[in-house]
Amino acid sequence: MRLLWRSAGVVSSRGRRQRRAADSIFRRSEKSDTTTTGRVGVDVRTFPCEFRAAWLSSSVPSPNEEKNHHLDSCARGVGQIIFLNSVEGGGFVLISLAIGDPLLATLAGCGSFFSTTTARLFGGDEEMIRSGLYGYNGALIGCAASAFGSAYVPYAALATFVGACATAPLTHVLGKSLSTPQFTWVFNAVTLASLLSTRPLLGSGASAESTDIIATTPIVLESSFVGVSQIFLVDSPVIARLKGFPLG
Repeated sequence: MRLLWRSAGVVSSRGRRQRRAADSIFRRSEKSDTTTTGRVGVDVRTFPCEFRAAWLSSSVPSPNEEKNHHLDSCARGVGQIIFLNSVEGGGFVLISLAIGDPLLATLAGCGSFFSTTTARLFGGDEEMIRSGLYGYNGALIGCAASAFGSAYVPYAALATFVGACATAPLTHVLGKSLSTPQFTWVFNAVTLASLLSTRPLLGSGASAESTDIIATTPIVLESSFVGVSQIFLVDSPVIARLKGFPLG
């Protein structure tokens, strides 16, 4: 009987020690159950709700910030026509175009907005969108619609909308399939397809009479500036000089 009583006492004392060890391990695991916010480890059970909400909301951009980022991308799209990856450069180019041809500048800005918005809605590469690489083809579509499209402004605006929206998926497809940059291939493809399908419907206008010009030095210099402005389909040496400021 004494032997049985001693063995039972040994078993019960071992059970108590095992339970105590398990309890201490459980307490340590509870204390180590923390989360790291920034550089500070904070116990999950005592994390203040206000601080957690503020931390989560700070990582999500506000609607105003998203709107500003989108408009910045559209402005960069205008500047990327002449390889200017800056909001200021794009804005200066747009102002220069407005001095020479307000309608063309308006359609160019709308074209960049339409193509950039389409790329964002369909999940285009965010880095390319922010750099304006989805916008410059749309801006050129707006320039072409003003220069070669219908004189009726609503038709020109509609052509800008349709053509600019078409450049976004085409830019994505060519970017995936080509090993070289596509540059203005998208603009050329969309514009030529549009002109081939709609230009015959506009009829032939009165052809301007050709005149012979003596190639003097001022005319040669002026023609070189006009050649720069013709990148945007604008015939103005003044606009070409204005565009030289952001390039410098």
